[in-house]
Amino acid sequence: MQKSKIKPIYLIGLNGDCLGIYNGLKELSESLNLSFHTVSASLRRKTCLMGKYFVSVTAPLKTLRPVYLLTNKGEYIKLFKNIEEVSKEINGKLPTVKNALKKGTCLMGKYFLSYHFPVKLKIDNSWKSTKNKEK
Repeated sequence: MQKSKIKPIYLIGLNGDCLGIYNGLKELSESLNLSFHTVSASLRRKTCLMGKYFVSVTAPLKTLRPVYLLTNKGEYIKLFKNIEEVSKEINGKLPTVKNALKKGTCLMGKYFLSYHFPVKLKIDNSWKSTKNKEK
């Protein structure tokens, strides 16, 4: 028997902000201290939950996905909660900022964006063979 994959569940506020991402309905229902069936019904019927939230399997526009702002040399500047905050901070248009993040291109000639923390690797060549030097 194959185990089913758990889909992420988004808890969305009335203003459209993503308040949290959960690994399945069970985790969300436990977090809100509600029954699994109540949360499941809210998702299925697309109704308001507790008068405060909506539940969705698709990511809302204002998702809490952290974005790193980097210099054009790849050095860390700041961490933002989502892409909208980056757009406001650098006074850039949201579609332009999203496109730069998606394509990995330089933004406004001075920034790069990433979903992952930048890691500088130090390359160690000491493992290379010395056979060529012996000949």
